[in-house]
Amino acid sequence: MSEPLRPEAEGAAPATLPDPRLAAAEAVVVGCGAAGSAAAEGLARAGVGKLTLVDLDVVLHRNLATHSLVSVEDAERCREKAVAVADALRTVAPDVEVVPVVTELGLDNADELLAGARLVVDATDTRGAHLLVDAAVRRSGTPWVLARTEGRIAVVAAFHPPAPPCVRCASGALDSLASPPEDPWARAERTALASSAARLAGALAVERGLALLLSGVASGVVAVRAGTDPVAVSAVEPGGPGFPPCPCLFGEVPVPSEEERSGMERRSPGAYHFPAPPGARVDVRSLALRLTGWRVVRSSALSVTVQGEGASVTRFADGRLVVRGAVDPRRARELAARLTKV
Repeated sequence: MSEPLRPEAEGAAPATLPDPRLAAAEAVVVGCGAAGSAAAEGLARAGVGKLTLVDLDVVLHRNLATHSLVSVEDAERCREKAVAVADALRTVAPDVEVVPVVTELGLDNADELLAGARLVVDATDTRGAHLLVDAAVRRSGTPWVLARTEGRIAVVAAFHPPAPPCVRCASGALDSLASPPEDPWARAERTALASSAARLAGALAVERGLALLLSGVASGVVAVRAGTDPVAVSAVEPGGPGFPPCPCLFGEVPVPSEEERSGMERRSPGAYHFPAPPGARVDVRSLALRLTGWRVVRSSALSVTVQGEGASVTRFADGRLVVRGAVDPRRARELAARLTKV
């Protein structure tokens, strides 16, 4: 009769405990898409003590192809990405404090959202967000990592302000490495490779982020192209050939231009959330039959999603309502009110 299994085999190396420096650290992850959630999972498993997740968006069925931490139920319920990812992380890293913040990074809240962090990971896909993060952390001196994907290419850059480079300095290298080549892959293969690229970006962001937290040393821009053998690596060298002049070279915080400020303030059509009234219940299947002038996109026992007038509206059985694609909050409220009265 064989001996019962023991937690650790004789002679095996004992499990390593989280580094106390990580356990005492707080990291903020901006953007809970495929790359951001992969980075958040890696930081949680590494033992970072507190994670704040910032994202306004909700989980859709199309996210399931690339996102490893969300479920079909999350998509059916149109749950906020930050909340869904936070719940998933609590199951794999119960000792980590995970705080979801359902909002979008902006000029009015960047300093507050990033305050107290020892590391920031920006996994958004807009230049405006990158500039916002860079400006905020240069005021506080917080190291940060940019992680983005372009198709099957993962690009990650590490910054340690006030030392150069800043994100403006690195923009040339970022753009050149993220330029997708002619892609011979079929659509299904591209989707699979895009998922791989997102996880690569998340893994690289964790590696760079841990290096910044533990040693304060990490720099350069790294690109990995899924589906090919070569790995392209490029280091941003301040003062090198073609290096753009930038105030960060002289220890100054770059002041955003009017055009850059416009990009920071421009928000993509987001998701507006309307809470359920106390005790509200909705028969969404019956609601789907009563709707006129709207195209029903998806209907289940949990929710009904309709499209019309340039937006989509999801009504849930528990009374919650989410409007996506509205140009501003006023328009979102109008659409929500119309669907509530049906």
